[in-house]
Amino acid sequence: MKLLKKVKILTMSLLLMVTVVPAASASPSQSSSQVLEEATQVATDYFKSYISKDIEGRIQKSVEPSYANDTERRSAYILQTETDTPVVDFEIVNSTEVSNSEVDLSVQFTTVDTVLPPLPYEVKKIDNEWKVVLIPHEVNADQGSPDYGKVKPLDENTQYIDNSGLITARATMLDYYSFYNWAGNTLIGSDTFNTSNDWVSIMGYQEVSNWVGSTDSWYVKYEIITQIGGSVQWYGQKTIYGQHYTSNPQYYEIINLSTNRISNAKIRISSNGGLGTGSGNIYEN
Repeated sequence: MKLLKKVKILTMSLLLMVTVVPAASASPSQSSSQVLEEATQVATDYFKSYISKDIEGRIQKSVEPSYANDTERRSAYILQTETDTPVVDFEIVNSTEVSNSEVDLSVQFTTVDTVLPPLPYEVKKIDNEWKVVLIPHEVNADQGSPDYGKVKPLDENTQYIDNSGLITARATMLDYYSFYNWAGNTLIGSDTFNTSNDWVSIMGYQEVSNWVGSTDSWYVKYEIITQIGGSVQWYGQKTIYGQHYTSNPQYYEIINLSTNRISNAKIRISSNGGLGTGSGNIYEN
C-alpha cells in the first residue's frame, strides 16, 4: 500500500509539470499580438487625423525629430493642410514587430489622383505611449521608371521658397520660381499648382558664379513633386546644363510626368554647386 501511494503522488507531480509548461510558453505569442495591435491602432488614428486635417490629433499621436517643439510642428502642419496633395484613404499593407516597443509599418496612400507606392513608418513606445515617428522619405511615383516605388531618405538640407505673391500671373502659367546667389541646397516651392497633362514645360534663365572650370558642367535639376506630411512623391524631372541668360537664349524644356493629373504639385530645384541665380515659369502649353 505504501508503494501505491508513492506512485500516485509521483503521477500527480508529473501532471502538474505538464500543465504549467504550455501556460508559460503561450505568453510571448499573446504579447506579440498585443504589440502589433496597439501600434497599428495608434498609426491608424494618426493617419485618420492627417486625412481629416486634425492637427492636434496628429501631434498627440506622433513625434517628429526635425522640429524643435510642438509650436513649430503646429505651424508646419497648418501649411501642410493647404499645400499637401489631398489624401482620401490609406492602407497599412504590412506590419513587422521589431521589438516589444517598436513596430515597422508600410503604408499606402490613395490621393485624389492616384494610388501611391507604400512608404515606411516606425511606431515606437516612448514614455510608455505608442507614437508614430515621422521621418520624411521620398518615393519614386513615376510608374514608367525602373525605380518606381524606390524609397530613400529626404534631403534634410531643404529650403522652401515662397512664390505665392505671383499668383496673379497664373492665368498664363502654372507657377513661377526664382533663386539668387543660391549655394545649391534643395529648394521646394511652398505654393502649389495643378496639372491636367502628362507633361509641363519650363522656360527661364540660369547663371552661375564661383564655379571652377567650364560652366558647361554646371547644372540645375528641376523636378515636379507632391508632398504628404513632409514626405515627397516624385513624378518627373529635367536637368539643364550650362548658363542660359536673361536675354536670349533662355532655356525651354519639357518635363514628362508619370500621370496626367497632379493636385497640389510643387517645383523642386537642386544643383551641383556654385552660386546660382535664375528664374523661370512652368506652363502647360
